[in-house]
Amino acid sequence: MKKNRTMALLLWTLLVPLLLQAQSRVYLNGFGGYTFAESFTVSQFAGTIKGNAHFGGSVEVSLPHRSNAYSERTIELSYQGMASTMEGWAFFNNSWRRTNDEVYGNYVMLGGNNYFGRQRKAMAFGGASIGMGWMNNRTKNQNTDIRFAYAVRGGGRFMLSENIGLKVYAQLHSIVGGVGGGFYFGTGGTGVGLSTYSSLVQFGLGGALTVGLGGQRSRTASPAPNPRF
Repeated sequence: MKKNRTMALLLWTLLVPLLLQAQSRVYLNGFGGYTFAESFTVSQFAGTIKGNAHFGGSVEVSLPHRSNAYSERTIELSYQGMASTMEGWAFFNNSWRRTNDEVYGNYVMLGGNNYFGRQRKAMAFGGASIGMGWMNNRTKNQNTDIRFAYAVRGGGRFMLSENIGLKVYAQLHSIVGGVGGGFYFGTGGTGVGLSTYSSLVQFGLGGALTVGLGGQRSRTASPAPNPRF
């Protein structure tokens, strides 16, 4: 609970300066998709985080001085979560034992996107972000330390109206050294402490509903009228 309050406070600290930018258009995004399975190995443990649905939301703020009729640049603050099952083999008491734990992955990211295309109604985009990630082991009631994370994402945005649109994307998230240290695995009431760390790299596909608010809406320049004499 304390960690969740800290994350909420940090989100607002990062978000308020973005929303105070004059004439910026704000996009609220709610997204969901599927993240594929990822295998990893650390000292005394080899396992796989099973593929499952991910979900999340973000606030995206346009940079009007770096945007035009054919491109738009934005800053995005996002949260993504995913519940899954971690299966593997742990070595303790001089033998290998199978484990099966319920886990939850979290990402809080800040980055930028570049949208480009011939018209604002349909634009491709690519972006990158950095932030923090951590895993919760619900079976053992253990958490990893908060670790550095990075992500890349690309796809398309299709505006159905002036303010409502859909996005499709492919993404890659990674927690650097995300499993190890305080994360525990085991069977029954016994766990094994992992003294080494392994980075997680998770690939996913998904879609989003985006809602645009305020700011300067996109308009194409009108030709100058011809004077008549």
